Amino acid sequence: MNSPMKRVLISGSSIAGPALAYWLEREGFAVTLLERGATQRQGGQAIDIRGPAIDVVERMGILDAVRKHKTNMTGMSAMDADGSELWRNETMTYTGGSFDSTDIEILRDELAALLLGTLSPQAELIYGDSVTALDEDEGGVLVTFEKGVARRFDLVVGADGIHSNIRNLIFGSESRFIRSLDV
Repeated sequence: MNSPMKRVLISGSSIAGPALAYWLEREGFAVTLLERGATQRQGGQAIDIRGPAIDVVERMGILDAVRKHKTNMTGMSAMDADGSELWRNETMTYTGGSFDSTDIEILRDELAALLLGTLSPQAELIYGDSVTALDEDEGGVLVTFEKGVARRFDLVVGADGIHSNIRNLIFGSESRFIRSLDV
């Protein structure tokens, strides 16, 4: 019988990576988070936390902190190319719905920092490196890094965004899978 998986490499330390790392650590996995950037990435789009996601952040123990960081949006406008206002609403947004809902809008980097804060001191964080090769065998996955020494993991997860390096290494160029929707 094979021994259970224990060592997990998660490539990407923004939202999905730290959230997954939190739950894996709770189940006894040794987690390594890898981020290509030299530090935690700043900026990014606002994220809406709603429905089941509110329950998840509550179970993670960060709901109060997430609420403290909400954007407190009070209105929105649509502008034309010349900067003239076409539409204004002070009760709702196109995508987020009514401002008085239980949904929480938070900036991406603030949510990422809160998620990273849920990890134990045993979680390993590696910044400024990237995976260059994956070689799977019966013993796991041998991961070759751009800068670091090759290491073996039981599982590798790509949580590295829309142009995923991990997905590219496993499936090939994303150009093979992209289909224009003509929009």
